[in-house]
Amino acid sequence: MERALNATGRPIVYACGWPFFFYKDGKKSLIKYDDVRAACNSWRIYEDVAGSWESIADIIRYVEENQDVLIAAQKPGGWNDPDMLVVGLPNVTVDQAVAQMTMWYDNTSIS
Repeated sequence: MERALNATGRPIVYACGWPFFFYKDGKKSLIKYDDVRAACNSWRIYEDVAGSWESIADIIRYVEENQDVLIAAQKPGGWNDPDMLVVGLPNVTVDQAVAQMTMWYDNTSIS
């Protein structure tokens, strides 16, 4: 797919979901992020987020446990995707939204 999109000559951000499934299936050693970045501009790093603190906290724990790999994976033009922000949903408090927003920013930015 990335070849077809790149062949258009138009600027396109290509997001991939597949790298996370290697982690989920216990095959994280098969992920080569240089290859992922060659094909994708962003890649999912965890399950879909839900509008609950349990879901937000689960993603934060995952990022903390895998931060060395995730930090090394990002470079200009390639970013980790911790899924959408759930800020403003009824079951998410302001403090929970701030925690998610902070994690999302810290883990999708290049310093």
